[in-house]
Amino acid sequence: MSYFFEVIKFPKAIIRAKVDTGKIKSISYYRKIEMPAILEFHGKTKEIKLNILVAKTYGNRLLITSMQPAIVNTDDYGIPAENLANLAKTVGRLNLSNKVAINFVLIFK
Repeated sequence: MSYFFEVIKFPKAIIRAKVDTGKIKSISYYRKIEMPAILEFHGKTKEIKLNILVAKTYGNRLLITSMQPAIVNTDDYGIPAENLANLAKTVGRLNLSNKVAINFVLIFK
């Protein structure tokens, strides 16, 4: 059986983005920022857009969270439709979407 994300073959998903430190330093409390990022997933690389909220918290910590989910289309990353069909079989043959919503919350010290 082929697993949906083939994590044995592709164990990591990596998001790379450059944060403008000037924007970060000028934040009093929080700021909404739209920024491009690169998603490396399932052996493919694609640019995505992130809408994030950056907030300064206690102890000079920085909280970064998604304002809306980044939508990842499995077709863009070469995940075979057969993998989705096999996954659907394991959950009672439910209709599953080939789009995945990704949200995140990061805290930096």
